[in-house]
Amino acid sequence: MKRTILAFALAALAAGCATRQQQPPPATTSATSTATSTSGPDAKGGEQDLPVGAIPNATLHDAQRNRDLDLVIEYPTRGGPYPVIVFSHGYGGSNRGYTTLTEFWTSRGYVCIKPNHADAGAIREAAFSPVMPPPARETREQRRERREREQNPQPAAAPPPDPESIWTGQTENDYRNRVADIKLVLDNLGTIEDKYPELKGRMDKAKVGVGGHSYGALTTMLAGGLRVTKNGATITLGDPRVKAGIAMSPQGPSPEIGTTADSYASIRTPMLFMTGSRDFGIEGQSPEWRRQAYENSTAPDKWLVWIDGATHMTFTGGVGALSQAEIDRRQQMMRDAQARGMNPNVSSPFQRGRGFGTVRIATLAFWDAYLKEDAKAKDRLSGFNSESVKIEKK
Repeated sequence: MKRTILAFALAALAAGCATRQQQPPPATTSATSTATSTSGPDAKGGEQDLPVGAIPNATLHDAQRNRDLDLVIEYPTRGGPYPVIVFSHGYGGSNRGYTTLTEFWTSRGYVCIKPNHADAGAIREAAFSPVMPPPARETREQRRERREREQNPQPAAAPPPDPESIWTGQTENDYRNRVADIKLVLDNLGTIEDKYPELKGRMDKAKVGVGGHSYGALTTMLAGGLRVTKNGATITLGDPRVKAGIAMSPQGPSPEIGTTADSYASIRTPMLFMTGSRDFGIEGQSPEWRRQAYENSTAPDKWLVWIDGATHMTFTGGVGALSQAEIDRRQQMMRDAQARGMNPNVSSPFQRGRGFGTVRIATLAFWDAYLKEDAKAKDRLSGFNSESVKIEKK
């Protein structure tokens, strides 16, 4: 049975809204900077913590496509130059998300640039409509209104689109545009530095990585050379400037997506694939389906991190846009609904899930190995093998 769109929408909400701010910053292109500390007890290896600055409303104009690309830029406020990571959000998410992860990378010596793709916020309205359980005891007025509704039912609203249509509705041009956003950033690193002086001397333009989650993982693989056939058109969009890539919750072979077992052989970029035992596909594929991105790729420098218990949302770092009290309240609402025999049809996305600490330190080790050329980082990455974390390399 295919998953409901609500589950997918909530997932995209969690990915798209993982930020400490309660509301997005005001729409302005002026650069602002705030010092933060994102270290934790699991932050081993790499450099010492660095203060993190943020430019929340950066923009680049794409004359060829006649559009402005919205960017969030996170950067160390001291030292440099540092390697650059371009991060691609999931479908319907936004560049306001994944802050817990990207600011951690930044605090360890990276500049993170997060473009807002055209699908940003595409399913946010559905995500903000949680299933609400009925009150514990109805008032007389509420009973009367309920009976009236039961006696005079309204025509059923059109059902939301099936999650499968997210992929069937995407065209080769959608794929091209996502990768074009990545390439626009790479083409304009000097322009970005000139436009935002606080970045002067911070970016090592020769050391660039691309990472992404869900649809962002597909974007990352495309930027690394993945070959896709969509609507009869075969495209390869790899960019040699990308020195390493991290694909979190990658897609395996799928006719809806346009991938076959042969599609992954053209990924020449060093790539870290990450998934887990509860990371199901939106069309009902088993978590093992996501492993196939790694299994069908060719050596050298391909890695797989498999985390026991990890869900699709483990890689997002939680939902910082909601207070902990609000997260607890919504989780309790869902438990109450289930206790009354209701089925909200979703598991709560308002938590990081198991393994986020592993996500942070494994991804950092990979970036250190391939962007900072740290000889010991590969050993750190291999050393994560345990009962709950399996590392493979070829």
